[in-house]
Amino acid sequence: MDERLRELQRRFRASGDIEDEVAFLGELVRTERISRGRLGCAAALGHVAARRVLGDDAPMPPEGPDDLRRVLVGLGWGGKEAAIRAGLSIARRFLPHCGPRARFTPAAKEAVDAVESWLEEPSAEGVARCARAAGALDQASLKSRASAWAAQPIRVVAETAGWEPRGNESVVEVNRLDADGEVAETRVTVSPEAASHLRQLADYTRESLASATVGGARRAPPPTLAELVDLVRDSVLPWALGPAGATPSE
Repeated sequence: MDERLRELQRRFRASGDIEDEVAFLGELVRTERISRGRLGCAAALGHVAARRVLGDDAPMPPEGPDDLRRVLVGLGWGGKEAAIRAGLSIARRFLPHCGPRARFTPAAKEAVDAVESWLEEPSAEGVARCARAAGALDQASLKSRASAWAAQPIRVVAETAGWEPRGNESVVEVNRLDADGEVAETRVTVSPEAASHLRQLADYTRESLASATVGGARRAPPPTLAELVDLVRDSVLPWALGPAGATPSE
């Protein structure tokens, strides 16, 4: 870390002031210690200083504490890894609702395990394992519908981890993604493929919660959208900010 960056960090940590935080984050981006993609993820999660640094390029903020769809689509700035980190936090929350007697429960656990393994050590073998787990969960859940609503977000996350980005062809220069994942103008690097997977995850999550049956939710109440937004923020924000550490303007 160079002297200027060290001084900005010291000043921010001493004051906690938003202006000092903006200066520190801006220098981290300028010196490429944090990518604009990761900062965009922090901005999508409502991080005030990150939004200030990006200005008009920042992804659209959530409209409320339960706006899971806009939060997830905004994480398209971070590509596949951001999508997996967000999705895994949701999958873990849904896993307890895959009741112990459901036929698809082992497949759901394998899907979560496969995604966790990929995140710890990405590899072609891990991608293939996630793709197989998603297919197995899809087939198993068709045979056990009582709490199959809980399996669908997990399946989508495993499918996302089993997706192979197409390299540079999957990244375009855009200004921002709107709530439907549409892109416009050209300024920052975003993965539309990741945004598409995240949009699908948001839609399946909402549908699953809407169709949660009394029997399927008997062991514990299903999560709320606001709770899932908090889980995603807690999972993705520390990764997104990296060297900036936990900052108070989140």
